[in-house]
Amino acid sequence: MGGSGMVQRLGTTRGYTLVEMLMVIAIGLTMMALATISVGRAISSIRGDGALYTIMAQLRKARQAAISRSRVSVFAFQVPNEMLLYRLETSGDLTLLNQIFLEGNVQFVQFADIPDTPDGFGAAASVDFGGEAPRFITDGSLVDASGATLSGTVFLGIQDDPLSARAVTVFGGTGQVRGYSWGGPDRGWIEQ
Repeated sequence: MGGSGMVQRLGTTRGYTLVEMLMVIAIGLTMMALATISVGRAISSIRGDGALYTIMAQLRKARQAAISRSRVSVFAFQVPNEMLLYRLETSGDLTLLNQIFLEGNVQFVQFADIPDTPDGFGAAASVDFGGEAPRFITDGSLVDASGATLSGTVFLGIQDDPLSARAVTVFGGTGQVRGYSWGGPDRGWIEQ
């Protein structure tokens, strides 16, 4: 008698079969793979945004310093990822105010299949200010070394990742700084 009760009890015990457990594991692995791909895309986009905001902040800082200190602010970009901000002294010497490096593999880069920004200031190079040394003068406008008004664009992103493409434009007449992110061929440049 004791033996038959034991068999019946084992037969009524509920649990998951091996096939059910394997299906749950397979579904979980598939979801993790999809999440990893999405997170990878989001990370490159976040890195591009971070670099965009850094460059915009530095350019605005240079413009504000020129206005508030009544001194010319000169800036330079050094490929692949360095920006320098100087103050032009009355003696003609440059004093380094700030040096930044873009992080997360973001660099000054121009993607071949991505057109110029809506501002249309140029796309001849990753940093395009007409080959001049740009500077903000005391009224806040952007000029070249001879004092002629100058507008330009800085393109940046992660090499071989067009969805990380960002651009910063500076309108010479007012010194206005604008940022753009690339939304793909369907959406184009999106102002930030």
